Amino acid sequence: MKKDKSLIYLIGAVVLIFVLIETLSAPAQQSQPEEDIEYIVVKGDTLWGISKRFGVTVNDLYEANGLTSDLILVGQKLKIPSKAVVPAYEEPPVEPEKPTVTIEEPTVPEKKPPVTIEKPSVPEEKPPVTVKEIPVSPDTLAFKWAFVARIDPDGRNKVVNIAKKDLTEKTGKFTVSAGDKIAFFVEPAEHTYVYIYLVDSRKNLELVFPTSMDIAILESEFIPGKGTYIPAKYEWFVFDENKGTEVFYLIASPNRLDRLEELTRNYINADENPEFAKKKVLDEIRGTKKRVAFSTRLERPIAFGGRIRGLEIDIAKLAVQIEADNLYSKTIRIRNGG
Repeated sequence: MKKDKSLIYLIGAVVLIFVLIETLSAPAQQSQPEEDIEYIVVKGDTLWGISKRFGVTVNDLYEANGLTSDLILVGQKLKIPSKAVVPAYEEPPVEPEKPTVTIEEPTVPEKKPPVTIEKPSVPEEKPPVTVKEIPVSPDTLAFKWAFVARIDPDGRNKVVNIAKKDLTEKTGKFTVSAGDKIAFFVEPAEHTYVYIYLVDSRKNLELVFPTSMDIAILESEFIPGKGTYIPAKYEWFVFDENKGTEVFYLIASPNRLDRLEELTRNYINADENPEFAKKKVLDEIRGTKKRVAFSTRLERPIAFGGRIRGLEIDIAKLAVQIEADNLYSKTIRIRNGG
């Protein structure tokens, strides 16, 4: 009987060891977060992009963070609702420890005195002259633009470069009369996307550039080095007799402003409540302009030769070049005296 009991004890111990091994080797179950996630906003983030990344809606982000607009700033902390999907984290593989290799240093033979060989003198060559190119950074934007007015249409045909005038005098205001004309020219460089909007004296919102939010037209007008005349080369917009202030908003970015483009398309296609859609566009423009305050900018006019006369004016010759870091914006107000 003692042998039988010993055998039973032995079998029980083996079974217990196998159970412990299976328990320790079983993979840990990945727990899902039950609390809200804290996310810190980085450059290029939008509420729409963050919602897609974590599988929540923009309204969820509004409610979780008490937001009243789509404006978010770099470094801002956002709460992501607990129903967000957290990307799985994989532990990096641990490389096996490599054995220590001992290298025996070879015996260094006795140094012999160096042998001096006289070479025939060769005339010193001058180093080639190289022109250092300015590096193109993804965070640096550059573009040319012209904002030109033809005033006094009674024959004097006076031309005013509003873009250049505003850069030098910093007034941001200009006065015209009924019958005066304006035109634009825009030429983006690499890593640059330019948007121009108009709020006219009747509070109507108009897209000036790009000339359409159609994807094909966007791609064709955002080509680096390609210039676009607005309304067309040698053509002009004419001011009517309605008195008031016309406000132009210019925004340039090294990245596509997808949120602004989406809101603009919604406004253009809005069949119901267009005023609400317009307000969303203007809020996005003003929010983007606030972020410009944190960027370093440089404005440099391009010189042009001679005076332009006659009725056919190539306004591209009056272009001003803008260079800036991260973002650039400008607001120009034109007073129509009727």
